[in-house]
Amino acid sequence: MNVEVVTLRTGAKVPAPLVNTVTLVLERLMDTNTIALYEAVMMAREPGYVPFGNTGDVLRQYDFIGNYPRLHKTVRDILLAAAEGDGAELHLVSPYAATGATS
Repeated sequence: MNVEVVTLRTGAKVPAPLVNTVTLVLERLMDTNTIALYEAVMMAREPGYVPFGNTGDVLRQYDFIGNYPRLHKTVRDILLAAAEGDGAELHLVSPYAATGATS
């Protein structure tokens, strides 16, 4: 079975089904738990960053975290491609490269 691999805006190549799944979770976090989303983005941007409060537990529920406090590599790649801005200006964009699929 061959899994389609897509290129993200950052140049990372990841399995397409994971991009779709992680993107859905990111959108859910944006709607329901922006603190957990922010903490996940910080973990992606700053390796070794330890999430605040119970947000690590929230991210574990979505299987974002591998060896605590590290994100799974593919989740990190997708987060880096999908998140723009900082703090209150944090927002999600399509993680796909311009020549790839759109979400």
